[in-house]
Order: sequence, then C-alpha cells, then structure tokens
Amino acid sequence: MNVDDVKPGLRVRITKLGETIGYLVKEKHLTCRCEGQTGVVGGYIPGHGGDVYWVDHEDGTTGAYAYDEFEPIEPIMKVKPITPAEVTDKKLKVIPDGVIEAFNELIAENWDGHFSAFTQKAVTQRIKEKMKHQSFDIKWLDVEPIFEEIGWRVEYDKPGYNESYPAAFTFEKREKKVLRG
Repeated sequence: MNVDDVKPGLRVRITKLGETIGYLVKEKHLTCRCEGQTGVVGGYIPGHGGDVYWVDHEDGTTGAYAYDEFEPIEPIMKVKPITPAEVTDKKLKVIPDGVIEAFNELIAENWDGHFSAFTQKAVTQRIKEKMKHQSFDIKWLDVEPIFEEIGWRVEYDKPGYNESYPAAFTFEKREKKVLRG
C-alpha cells in the first residue's frame, strides 16, 4: 500500500505485524494489535522513524500501526472528482492557447476604456485563422469562468426565441468593492 493513500476514514484490514520498537504510544495500543482485525484509520502520529497510524478496531480498541501493516478493505479511488476550485484550471488546460490568444487580441482591439465587445462570429473567425490545422470545437467559446477568475466581468448575449441579432461577448473590468467601516 502506498503511504500517500492512507487517509483518516480509510477502512483497513491488518495484514502483518512488524516491529514496534521506538513507538512512543501507550502499551494498550500495542497489545491490541492483531492480524486479520479490521477497523478505520483515525489519524497518524508523525515521527517514530516513519509515521504511526492509529486504527480504531471494530471491537472498540485502538491500535498503532505502520502503513505497511494494513491494506484497504475497499478499493482506493485513484481518480478523484473535480472540485469547484479546480474547474477553471482544468478548463484552461483543455482549451488551446490559440483560443485564449484570439479572445485576448479581440479584447484589446475593441477596448474603449470601459469595456470591450465583439461578436461570436469575430472570435470564431479569429480562432480558425490561428488554428488552421485543427478542427474547431464550439465548447472552446465557453471562456467566461477563465476570464472572470482573473478579474473580468464577462457577458455572453445570444438571441432568444424570435430574436435575431449576432451573439456577442462583452468584457468589463470587475469593480473592486471598497468596504467602509
């Protein structure tokens, strides 16, 4: 078992017992150690020539173990769900640089000191010019979270039912809020 996989709450089975010389824990946490016992990792105590983990056994006792003395009962999830904080970084990695470059150029070209506005058609055309040898993916236009995270207020406006005008992006600097006390 990899030491990095050991986390509090992990259900484990004790597989083999090693030496406990140097463990600075109460004797009762050493005498209750038993191969085949199951329990839940409660945490760890750093040091001891390697971290010592405490496992809350199903019989109510708590034993001290090295990470290589137990194995997970359930498979350890290798792929973790994405967190909200990770979404923008992940999205930035799947959107090609040429897409961000196209948006950056159009923001600069259309900046009037207050905002920058341009059509979806303009940015799509610019992306296609920059990425001649790659097929275009409409999902690349979903850049709002990326730009909003770095300080822009982004609005994407497209025509609704029975409306007909070009879809457009508007970028404005996000105003800093001043707290008055």
